[in-house]
Amino acid sequence: MWDQRTHTELFGVVPARISYALPADADGYRASGPYRNDTVSATPVRLATGETLTVDAVVSNNGGEVGPYNATLTVDGRVVSSAAGELSPESERTVRLSHTFERAGEYTVGVGEETVTVVVEEPAEPTVSAVSVDREQFQVGQRATVTATVGNDAAVPANGTVAFTRDDESVTQRAVTLAPGNTTELSASVELPTAGTVRLGAGAADPVAVTVVEPTATDSPATSDGSGPGFTAGLAVVAALLALLARRR
Repeated sequence: MWDQRTHTELFGVVPARISYALPADADGYRASGPYRNDTVSATPVRLATGETLTVDAVVSNNGGEVGPYNATLTVDGRVVSSAAGELSPESERTVRLSHTFERAGEYTVGVGEETVTVVVEEPAEPTVSAVSVDREQFQVGQRATVTATVGNDAAVPANGTVAFTRDDESVTQRAVTLAPGNTTELSASVELPTAGTVRLGAGAADPVAVTVVEPTATDSPATSDGSGPGFTAGLAVVAALLALLARRR
C-alpha cells in the first residue's frame, strides 16, 4: 500500500472528503440548564424539559486538500444547530452543537448519517427517605429542628418542594433540585405550641414522635436566677421591718 504522497504523484491531488459523526463516547454528550451541568449517557440520552443537550460532533477530512465543512445537528430531521469552517487534509475537529428541549417526548437527534435517541420527560418528584429530629422532648413554645433526607432515583433531574408537617398538617416547605442519583438533606424549624405527643414529618416518610411538656416552676425565668417580682417584694418587706425596729430603739 502506498502512502498519500505516492498516490498524489500517480493520480494527482485527492480532493477534500468531509464526513460527520456523533461522539464516540458519553463524554461527548452534555446536559445543562436549571438542574445540572454534566455529561449524560447516550443509551438513550435522557433529559428533563428545559434542559439543553450539547453534542461534540466530529468533523473529519480524509482527502488531500483543505475543504469547507458545515456540521449540522438535526432533531427529527430538522436542522436546529450548525457550525461551519475549513478543515486541513487528513485531520479532524470537534465542534459543539446544541439544542434546548422544551417539550416532553422521544426525539431522533442526528449528525451526518448517525443518529441517537433522546427521551425528554418532565422533572421527577424528589422523594424523602428518612426524617430525624434534633431531640425527643421539648417544652411548649420551643421549636424542633426537623431534617429530611431527600433523594432522586429517577433517570432525569428532580425538581419540587418538600412539605414539613406537624401532626400531618403542613407547616412549611423547602424547594429542592437534584440530579439523577443524588441525595441531600433539608432542615426546617417547627414550632411546638401545645403539650402532648406530636408527630413531626416531611414528605411521605414515616414521621417521628416527640414529647412536648408544659414548663415546670423551676423552668420559670422569675425564679431561676433569684430575681423577679417576688424577689423584689421580699426585699421591700425586709427593709420596712428593719426601719420599724430602728424607730423603736
